[in-house]
Amino acid sequence: MVHKKKVHEKRKEYVCGHCGKKFVRKPNLLLHQKTVHEGRKDFACDKCEKKFSQKGNLLSHHRTIMHATSAGRNSEVNQICRGTK
Repeated sequence: MVHKKKVHEKRKEYVCGHCGKKFVRKPNLLLHQKTVHEGRKDFACDKCEKKFSQKGNLLSHHRTIMHATSAGRNSEVNQICRGTK
């Protein structure tokens, strides 16, 4: 049903009371309100001071070159970037 509303009927039933942005799914509206209007960043990196509003953004951050070495990932890329290969 959500697919039909979003793709075929282009219906967005959930409206943000702060800015008027519309969403197909209520969880997306709630996430928008929490992160955009409340400014919440509930996901913190344990290797640096950076914080993120969504877990996926934190996970992407952990895959960066800066943290990949400490996590044991992308060692070849890190060697190239550091000029040791």
